[in-house]
Amino acid sequence: RQQNYLQTSKLHIQPQLRTSIATVSYTHLRNFGIILLFVFSQILLIGQKKARDFKVTTTDKKTVELYKDYLNQGKVVMLKIFFVDCPPCNDIAPQISELYKKYGGGKEKVEFIELSNKDWDFDAAVIGYKIKYDLPCPSVSQDGGSVEASALYSDNYFGPFFGTPTFVIIRPDGNLDFDPRGSNKNETIRLLDTSISRARCV
Repeated sequence: RQQNYLQTSKLHIQPQLRTSIATVSYTHLRNFGIILLFVFSQILLIGQKKARDFKVTTTDKKTVELYKDYLNQGKVVMLKIFFVDCPPCNDIAPQISELYKKYGGGKEKVEFIELSNKDWDFDAAVIGYKIKYDLPCPSVSQDGGSVEASALYSDNYFGPFFGTPTFVIIRPDGNLDFDPRGSNKNETIRLLDTSISRARCV
């Protein structure tokens, strides 16, 4: 009788166990699906964030607007957030100069804009930086509103802001690639080059 009881108990337990396992598996799968949906929705939201417009006055006293003067004209824009005494900004500047020349020096479908994020970088200091590194691209100091403009891209809205230099590649439709950053300056230049090249093809 004891043996029959055990066999009968097993028959009752096994379906219950299978039901429990199925319930747990379904719950885990459902939770995993919810997590995946959330992650994809966040990626989609990031992808929908358009570049923020700004109006600044460059060191050569030309007033420009991001959308009106560049994006709406079909140009890709690379923003560089920097400051004059920033060591890594100075270190990568010669390679940025070469990259600017590679993409037509502002005369074709790509423009670079440099924005200082320090309120002590006045026109004279930024002009000296431009001359030192042969950077004829539009550059903006505190005098021309660079601090306010750069703040639009350093508040973690588009992604974590890790300091200067930070680069933002903006396509004509306003979509952007925020801060392509490598483990060293050569890798960063390669990533910037790739991002600009892709943006031109969109």
